[in-house]
Amino acid sequence: MNKTVTGIFVALGIVFSIILVVALIILIVNGTRSDRDVFSAENITDTYEDAGGEPQVDAHPSMSTAQESALRAFGIDPATIPTSLSPEQQACFITKLGAQRAAEIQAGDVPTAAEFFTAKACI
Repeated sequence: MNKTVTGIFVALGIVFSIILVVALIILIVNGTRSDRDVFSAENITDTYEDAGGEPQVDAHPSMSTAQESALRAFGIDPATIPTSLSPEQQACFITKLGAQRAAEIQAGDVPTAAEFFTAKACI
C-alpha cells in the first residue's frame, strides 16, 4: 500500500512538472511574438525627446527614424552604431539574418529585438 501511494505521488509530480514546462514554453513563445508587435514600425514613434524634453537631432544619418526609435527601445544609443559597414560586416549580417532580411533592414525596415541581438556581433 505504501509503495502504491508513493508511486501515485511520483506520477503526479511528473505530470505536474510536464505541465509546468509546457506552460513556460507557451509563455516564452507568446512573449516573443508580442515583442515583435511592440517593435513594429507602426508602434514606434517618429519623435524622440531627450531628458530635457527637447527634440533630439538625427543621431544616425543612415538609419530611418523608426530604426533609431527601435534601437532606443532596445536600450542602444544609435550614435554608437557605425555609419558604414565593411564588406566583412555586411557578409556577417547576411550570414546571420539572410540576404533578403539584411536588404530589407538596409532599405529602412525596423529589425526585431531578436534580429538585433542575433546580428549585434557583426557590428
